[in-house]
Amino acid sequence: MVHEMATGMWSDANDGLLSWKNLFNPDIPPLWHKMFSRFRTNLRAGAGYLMASPQIAAGPGFNVDVFDRDHYQRWQEPLQERQGYFDNIHVAPPMRAPRSIREFFKNASQDMRLDNIAMAPFCIHDCLHMHWRWLPTGDDETHLWGWDHEKPYAVAGVPHIPAHQHLRVEVDAPHAFTYAVQADSCLEAGRWQYVMHEGMAFGNSAANESLAQLMHAGIPLLQGFPTVAYKSWAMFYWTLRYQCSIMSLQPRERLLEEGAQLQSVPDPAPSKAS
Repeated sequence: MVHEMATGMWSDANDGLLSWKNLFNPDIPPLWHKMFSRFRTNLRAGAGYLMASPQIAAGPGFNVDVFDRDHYQRWQEPLQERQGYFDNIHVAPPMRAPRSIREFFKNASQDMRLDNIAMAPFCIHDCLHMHWRWLPTGDDETHLWGWDHEKPYAVAGVPHIPAHQHLRVEVDAPHAFTYAVQADSCLEAGRWQYVMHEGMAFGNSAANESLAQLMHAGIPLLQGFPTVAYKSWAMFYWTLRYQCSIMSLQPRERLLEEGAQLQSVPDPAPSKAS
């Protein structure tokens, strides 16, 4: 990892095809375009977003660009009620590919993006992680459901913020952020006003056997790379975010970062989405 801290934000996908409990399926790596619908990494001080609000209605949301074989396909991600710009934040030192891999690719025609690798959807070490919304899940994962107008864990896919509150999160520095809540209405006497009900966590280490099995699921995506890549957590996280053939050495973001320009791809050919 590098010494500097970095802040990133992500939004879970709302397509209803995922389940958080399946994240640690040792046969299926949690690729970013399968898990997320929007993200920003290495956020600068001053970046701020509305994350939840009673004024946001469910319906058509933002554009999503996913790399499919040789070009990007775009669709519109539907928003859940009260869902804002992002769902969660990670504050952690980025990882760096092993020196031997960086040396192997030092003459590549394109930047292989091996010096600053974000950890997501989970962190293997040293990460402050906070979710104020989770993807919609079934009845067996109600602990991920959000608030209705009375209580938490009541509605799938909505924020973990009481329904009468607005949440804005602003980045103060690569290692600090402000969590600001505004309540539009007062509650009746004797009723608690919850702020940051969802809490946060700081992970020191997530190394265990199940995660080692998950790392092995990423090996087929690194075929042709130096074998040290197969045992590198940095390269595991790298391949969750990027698609890259050892023949082309042109890393493409599986899910295009929010605000990024569509990357040009030589000789695009029409293909059906997988």
